[in-house]
Amino acid sequence: MSFLADISTPLLRFERLKPRTPLSLGIKPAMPAVKRASQRATCGPLAALSALILAAPTLAADWGYDDPAEAPTAPTKSPGTGAPRAKGPVKPAARGAATRRTPAAQTESASTRSEAPTTDETSLSPEKPVPPTPAELAARNKVVDLKSWMEIYALAASSATEDDRSQILNLKILAEDTRKKLEKFTFEKIEQNVPEYIGIGPTWIPISKKISEDLDYKESYRLLFRALLRHAVDRLEPTAVQAELIQELLGPTRIAEVGPPVLTEEAINAYNDMTCFIYAKRHPEHSVEGDDNRQMFAEVIRQRYNDAPNIEAKRAMCKFDLTWATFRCRYLDASPADKDRLLLSMDPDKAKVPTPNRAKKTAQPALALTSPKLLKLFGMGPWAESAKTTPVAVKMNQMSLPTK
Repeated sequence: MSFLADISTPLLRFERLKPRTPLSLGIKPAMPAVKRASQRATCGPLAALSALILAAPTLAADWGYDDPAEAPTAPTKSPGTGAPRAKGPVKPAARGAATRRTPAAQTESASTRSEAPTTDETSLSPEKPVPPTPAELAARNKVVDLKSWMEIYALAASSATEDDRSQILNLKILAEDTRKKLEKFTFEKIEQNVPEYIGIGPTWIPISKKISEDLDYKESYRLLFRALLRHAVDRLEPTAVQAELIQELLGPTRIAEVGPPVLTEEAINAYNDMTCFIYAKRHPEHSVEGDDNRQMFAEVIRQRYNDAPNIEAKRAMCKFDLTWATFRCRYLDASPADKDRLLLSMDPDKAKVPTPNRAKKTAQPALALTSPKLLKLFGMGPWAESAKTTPVAVKMNQMSLPTK
């Protein structure tokens, strides 16, 4: 199924405009004899042209024509050939005869020429667009929604290390068999008017433009959609068609602790990324990025998971990949002042970081991780459909930091 229609631009043919025949006579005027005589004269071109200019108005005025161009010509035979040749204007039988147009007729003819559109003008004039019917508009919106969901699936399946943004919009990242099954599944949901799949286009299209322009946007929203899809599978039956499609899209789950609940490598990587990010904000001149440091952080997270006081604390740690991805997407669009408040949300005890945007360490309330745009995304898609009783957005403002 192809969703991008080819648009062809019509080729316009421009024909050379031919000289018009005077409306008063209906015949093609012959060349005046004076002009032919000037061409045959032995004098130079400049002299012949001067004679023609001086003679034409005089000859026309003698025969009662105000405009020299209106003077009729009568053909004569050339000597020895029998071919007709124009030999100057011929005086009509009487002044004011039918061959001469009145001023009113001249005015009417001129207005007719100016008002009547030519064939080229008529063919080139744009037609008024016809507004689509409600049925056509609904069909177009469904196509946009289907295309948007397919691009979201492609983003979730994209690489974490390579810049493959150009392959997201054309869906080349998806295997052909996976793409067809996802198209069929999503198309059926849209055709059935399942609300979680309707209207994603207006939210996704601005995000997709930012993803194509900024690699950080691509990685942040890739992590967000992967986390949403991964946790949606946890609420589905393993044998459900939707669960199988999502698992095929995301690939095998990397398990760090079997639980229950299962602690994934994605959740541990999210804690690692948060630690390095906050440390860099507090100590811009230093960095803790490194394989040895990340391995040490991973061991600390595993130990805290095993020492968690209850199952709710473990579940919060298992969902930290979603918390961290939400923070990243929120942080990208936040103002400088809001970015400081977002840091308080991630590290309420230590995030009072002196920055150029805040000269004093004043107490500020933490900023919610969610935004209207993110709330819109949380309420749509497979993750929202599988969590109708417990919407994803309800848990997003609850901290998922490791217990101390």
